[in-house]
Amino acid sequence: MAGYQTTRTVLVAPYYSVTQDGTRSGYNKAFVERIRRAEYPDFAWDRLPIEGGADGSVLRLNQLQPVGTGQGACELTTYKLSGAALRIMDGWLNWLLSGELDETSALFDIRQALAD
Repeated sequence: MAGYQTTRTVLVAPYYSVTQDGTRSGYNKAFVERIRRAEYPDFAWDRLPIEGGADGSVLRLNQLQPVGTGQGACELTTYKLSGAALRIMDGWLNWLLSGELDETSALFDIRQALAD
């Protein structure tokens, strides 16, 4: 069996900066505000712990893809989500994949609070 058929993979999704300046188009500010209020299952807003991320970034969950962990295909960092944050992201992925948001989830409560 070929190695690529059995190698371990991780799911990855890209982040894109929302910053609009002379070198990048970023995202429309009104659209970013809607993303920040968690209006879409496809997009999540975050402020990454990296240099230059002051305006925030958009996580494109609709661009999830598996990446093999061998041959330097991805670089692991020391950053990780807390248990509570992982549960929120689990709810978000379930919302994206099923089209339904669980009304008992923390994400549901967060969306309600952001809408108010």
